[in-house]
Amino acid sequence: MIILYFREKLTKLSKQQFHELSTDVYDEMKRKVDCKIKPALEQLPFLQVRDEFHPKRNQTRQKLATLPPERFNYYLI
Repeated sequence: MIILYFREKLTKLSKQQFHELSTDVYDEMKRKVDCKIKPALEQLPFLQVRDEFHPKRNQTRQKLATLPPERFNYYLI
């Protein structure tokens, strides 16, 4: 049921929004994997803020890092 609700919300995004979200989810997934592979490196607890992005997008990028693994995995389906 939750997955259906989640998918319905995703279908309401514009192509641009969906592309940006997909890119940010990929970047966050890569950041999490890198943190596990190289834990000794100085890592931010979330994706770095990028000046060229809208503040709301930067906020969403940071919020992705706080999602529980089960919820984050919905974005990977």
